[in-house]
Amino acid sequence: MLRRVELFAKATRSILILGETGVGKLFIARRIHEFSSRNLKPFLNCNCAGWSPDLADAQMFGYVRGAYTGAVSDSPGIFGAANGGTILFDEIGDMPPAIQSKVLKAVDEQVGYRVGSTKEEQYDFRLIAATWRSIRDADGFRSDLYHRLASLILEIPPLRERMEDLPDLITFMIRKHWKRDIRVSPAVAKLLGEYTWPGNLRELDNVLYRAFILSEGGDVELEHIEFDRRLDHGRAQRRVARRGPKRALTQQQEAEVRQLLDEGAEVPDLARQFSVSGSTIRRARESARRKAA
Repeated sequence: MLRRVELFAKATRSILILGETGVGKLFIARRIHEFSSRNLKPFLNCNCAGWSPDLADAQMFGYVRGAYTGAVSDSPGIFGAANGGTILFDEIGDMPPAIQSKVLKAVDEQVGYRVGSTKEEQYDFRLIAATWRSIRDADGFRSDLYHRLASLILEIPPLRERMEDLPDLITFMIRKHWKRDIRVSPAVAKLLGEYTWPGNLRELDNVLYRAFILSEGGDVELEHIEFDRRLDHGRAQRRVARRGPKRALTQQQEAEVRQLLDEGAEVPDLARQFSVSGSTIRRARESARRKAA
């Protein structure tokens, strides 16, 4: 994953990040910005779910003084404030349809107009979009905007499908909260490895932060680990028991999957179509790449 982040960071086109809630889309977007040539310029995080269609123009493109009641000074808007940096449009699927065409023009041509002005503004930004759901062919989302955003697609698997990353993630978050390395008992490591993490990285961060508070900054023992029982039906369960036996693709299905991926299909959609996990689809994709190399 990190290698793909570094490669995508060097590119110049827009990036679409896909993944469940809490998998770390904001973290990945920041990493892309930090690895890019724009890393000394601003990184702006904008949640499209909170936008009102009536105010979206002013938020994105800015406004001039007196453009409307309350506009007491000029504002550059999100596109102008980026000024050579990176913009993350989080929850892009919730962007009001009425402004999608304007966003498409701004991304394509890097130009736009402030509210209350007829002067064309020049922009310089790179756009990263993120969403937890499929927006390809989604009702209310422009297909031309989707294809403009999806020049590069980065799918972040849920934590339960990449448990091999768990030790490194735990180490990273321990250093984040404790500011040093501490001892995690074998019993704690075993418990964390058996949990299904329905809340993904956000839940892992919460669990370890609670452990930091309960341990008073000391070593982590079993009594310091508390899960959100509402998320996992009352107890930490083994992933295999929770998900059941893995289902593999037949050779014919693998061929169909590769063809559909070449045509632009997305991993979550194919996983549902073939009743397999997303990791099974990704393994089929990686197998095809190795054979083609």
